[in-house]
Amino acid sequence: MFYPHVFFTAFMFMALPGPVSLYIASTALSGRLTRALLLGVGVALVDAVYILFAVLGIGTLMVSLPFVKLILLSVGALFLLKLGIAHIGSRLVEDMAEDSRGEVHVWNSILEGALLTAPNPGTVLGITMLGSSLMLGFPSATSRLLVAIPVSMLLASLSYWCCLSCVMHAAGMRLGMRIRSLMGIIGGGVLCIVGGKFLVEVVMSIILMVS
Repeated sequence: MFYPHVFFTAFMFMALPGPVSLYIASTALSGRLTRALLLGVGVALVDAVYILFAVLGIGTLMVSLPFVKLILLSVGALFLLKLGIAHIGSRLVEDMAEDSRGEVHVWNSILEGALLTAPNPGTVLGITMLGSSLMLGFPSATSRLLVAIPVSMLLASLSYWCCLSCVMHAAGMRLGMRIRSLMGIIGGGVLCIVGGKFLVEVVMSIILMVS
């Protein structure tokens, strides 16, 4: 159950720049290819779930309900701020997914990748719009589509993050340690900025609800 046009459309959608791609790219640039790949797996799993929600029509409901959007923004803001501050730190978030021997914690990295993208309302809205546009080519949401579209999305997302991580890792091997550390700090700064933006939106939403 695989639709090539869904795969290529989803792959191009993944190529849109954002904080997730920057974070994974900076992780690969710093020489941690395995960790970057595992982060991509977590992101891809969330993408597949969200495209399934879009096909079922749940994605639109998630975006339209104010309290759901508020929860997503709050969780996303706190997580991105925490991740960004840790990323700027001296260890570049190694404590979050690696132990003292430098071993990658597989499930921690996958979970971190999932939490990196799941609370982002932009991800929910973008994939919901993508799923709606993909469904225009089909008469109805059959059981076959409920499997084929998420599988195609999962494969597209995995392929993109694998390509991005490998290319960035190869580029990082040609850079000096100081430049690689600087890229990590820049990536952390972007995460803090995005997290701060989410936090401002949360405050503004609460003010509008109270007033």
